[in-house]
Amino acid sequence: AIPIMTGAPLPEGTHYIVPHERCLISGTRLRPRLIDQNSRMSLRQGLNFRKGETYLLAGTTITPLHVAFLAMDGKSDVKVFSKPCLAVVSTGDELSVVIEKNLQKGHIRNSHPSLIYSALLRYGIVTQSEIVSDDPVLLKERFAYYINSDEDVIITTGGLGKGVRDFTRTVLKETGCFPLFEGIAAWPVGTFSAYETNGKIVFAFPGGLVSVLLLTKF
Repeated sequence: AIPIMTGAPLPEGTHYIVPHERCLISGTRLRPRLIDQNSRMSLRQGLNFRKGETYLLAGTTITPLHVAFLAMDGKSDVKVFSKPCLAVVSTGDELSVVIEKNLQKGHIRNSHPSLIYSALLRYGIVTQSEIVSDDPVLLKERFAYYINSDEDVIITTGGLGKGVRDFTRTVLKETGCFPLFEGIAAWPVGTFSAYETNGKIVFAFPGGLVSVLLLTKF
């Protein structure tokens, strides 16, 4: 019998491996209490992967076990895509934050970001939100901020009507957003638009709660 440490190469001619805790040792004499002929105490060379075998498909969500597989295969760098970050910009002078206790007359709580966040939570998408008043100068400043930030997708809600204080479409174009489609009718939710800028997609949703719910599902 030859003592070896865990992970050591097997001596030539080895028949069995018996764990130390299964042996009775007295001086130079050793008595195995149990010899399992089907023991999995050894690993054959190349057991982890076979040549040509696929162990990780493109598009797979990387788990800690996958990271271990990659390390076993000598891969220190792989191309991955993180979950997108999303910004919700709600426009309207009538909007107040959800935690506002005493609403001013004519104001409503801004429930759109909460709805969008809840709808996308299952996908692990990170969201942040902001309320911007119906001021074209301020809207342009905030839209430009998010267009140049780390967010991957931007959703605006409100300001798509034909009223004198509906500025969303105009301001988005002024900030360099190129319309992919604009004013698409989606009964019964109204119209919505999509733009591309700086490698990002901007979705312009109507202000109605039902509209936001249906379009988020879509």
